[in-house]
Amino acid sequence: MSTETQLWERLSTVTDPKLEGDLVSLGLITDVRVDDDVAIVSLAFNAPLSPTEWQMCDEVRALSRGMGLEPRLYADVDAGRSVFPGVKNVVAIGALEAGAGSVVVTANLARALSAVGARVGVLDLATGVERTAVTWLDAVDPPTLSSDPITPVEFRDIQTVALGHRLPDRETAPMADAVFELALPQLLDALEWGSLDYLLVALPVGTESMTRIVLDAVPADGTVAVAPADADPPAVRTGVQQLTGIGATVLGVLRTVETQAEADESVTNFPADVYDLEPPILGTVPLDVAPFAAATEDAPSDVSRPRVPAAVEGPFGRLAVAVTDLVGVVNRESAAASQCA
Repeated sequence: MSTETQLWERLSTVTDPKLEGDLVSLGLITDVRVDDDVAIVSLAFNAPLSPTEWQMCDEVRALSRGMGLEPRLYADVDAGRSVFPGVKNVVAIGALEAGAGSVVVTANLARALSAVGARVGVLDLATGVERTAVTWLDAVDPPTLSSDPITPVEFRDIQTVALGHRLPDRETAPMADAVFELALPQLLDALEWGSLDYLLVALPVGTESMTRIVLDAVPADGTVAVAPADADPPAVRTGVQQLTGIGATVLGVLRTVETQAEADESVTNFPADVYDLEPPILGTVPLDVAPFAAATEDAPSDVSRPRVPAAVEGPFGRLAVAVTDLVGVVNRESAAASQCA
């Protein structure tokens, strides 16, 4: 039996804890080669910073070293899966009702992801009704829209296209839907983001059609639904159903409150099971938190354990980790399904 065959057999013992199958049977190990004493393993992993994917990579490394081989792990993903070349994952952030704080969530989640080493971009399309507080996004100048290509503005290591506070909303412009439908495709065609691990898209609030227009133009790998912690549970369920009805994959529901003290209280006052939803509750975040510091180091290019702090602290740090893990599940489910097709 060749060394490669033995390694394949050993790798079939690594189980995906979320998909409940081994990596070989699921088709998540796409190639194994042994070159001298080096094991070169390609995996259909595409969620940088996902703890579950780190764990499985560590198991693959340990099995390779157990055979006396030095592991080299690489991500094998479909380069054409994103509408933007070089962008690995698109995550939409959408408010289930006006004033939920989705812009604050987007701004702080972007900084949190950047702080732990991800390459992050933000496409801010949230209109005025959802801009409940001033964030760093409001300090970013819009790109030169007459340029081709359009280059995002870099703000503390985050590639940013901040247009939301300059776009019409339905309350001030009855034709806002038509403006989005006509202008958005041209904008997106001209944008060049470069290499990103996560592109966050702050969705407009107004009508279901505005959300649909954006998600049709920028297909998201997953959507974080944002709602006030004291929102009426039936309204939250309806909002989630509307998102899924237009084809969004809802990663979970994030509850917002004004202060950290309220966040602590909401765990007791508004238990997660009150919503009766399939998507998980992603926690409760305060809207008055200070933004995270940006990352100072580049993320590694191969599937290695990133250089991250010993512990991810704070509500948005925990949210960042949860989102990466959920995006990883969505990606691996898609990769496994394509292998079985």
